Amino acid sequence: VWSWRLTPVANTCHNLSCIRSQDMLHWETMSGQPVALPIQWRNNQPVAVPVGPWNGLTNMSYNIGWDRGKNPCIVYHLYDPQGISQIFVARWERDSAGKSSWRPQQISHWPDFTWALDLTGSLKHSIVVSPIEPLGADDLTIHYTHEKYGSGTWVLDGNTIKVKKETTGKTKSLAAALPAITLNKDLEARTKTDNTGRYLMRWQTLPINQDRPRPDPVPAPTELVVYKIGMN
Repeated sequence: VWSWRLTPVANTCHNLSCIRSQDMLHWETMSGQPVALPIQWRNNQPVAVPVGPWNGLTNMSYNIGWDRGKNPCIVYHLYDPQGISQIFVARWERDSAGKSSWRPQQISHWPDFTWALDLTGSLKHSIVVSPIEPLGADDLTIHYTHEKYGSGTWVLDGNTIKVKKETTGKTKSLAAALPAITLNKDLEARTKTDNTGRYLMRWQTLPINQDRPRPDPVPAPTELVVYKIGMN
């Protein structure tokens, strides 16, 4: 899964696209149409969600997962018609006539907050979303972290992809249980959990500066610490 970008400005990402392969040599669309390599921008075959530039699509916030029927689901960030940041899901589905296609659906309905993407360089990751995952026999789940609204989880109906329940403010942070850290001047604490949930890395760094040069002096090195999480 990928998006194209017109310029270094993050908000020029467009046309969320998807292809698949059984041998990493021969590629095709989800409908089985062969895709020639190298893939070119003008080839619209792989486009899963046609999105123009300046609509909030960003390569920092989309993931692919699968429902219990092994249908791919792409979770992604876009602006709604009012310019507010929202989360959407596009699932590969078969309609009543037997034709399959990508069906997008809005998941979040946040009342305000727009992730500023009309910028270049490294940007603040204001909204983070997880891949969609099966939950129980019939449901699906997506986790999110939002700069304004904190962390939460959506439970979706596996048939309709509509939100059945949203849990907010109850996501326990592993970082909160770590020993206190003394930050050096002008530095921020960062943490990162691996994909198994068993290890957590913590370090200090300067704030994001959109890849622009910083004035001297450069801060002194600090420790990068890896914690092993006890599993009950």
